[in-house]
Amino acid sequence: REQRRKPADSGPLNPQRLALRSLESMRELSPAYLGRFVSYLDALFWLEKAAAGYSPPKP
Repeated sequence: REQRRKPADSGPLNPQRLALRSLESMRELSPAYLGRFVSYLDALFWLEKAAAGYSPPKP
């Protein structure tokens, strides 16, 4: 699926291309690790979104 979103004319150090290559390597080496890694990223994104609307109580 991610192959379709790969930038067409990206250089070898393009961040999106590097991220996709890393995820592809993880999938080949250890699909279970990739699953845990993606779950971890999902949790981080959720926390970031939840913290965006948080304002600490005023003393």
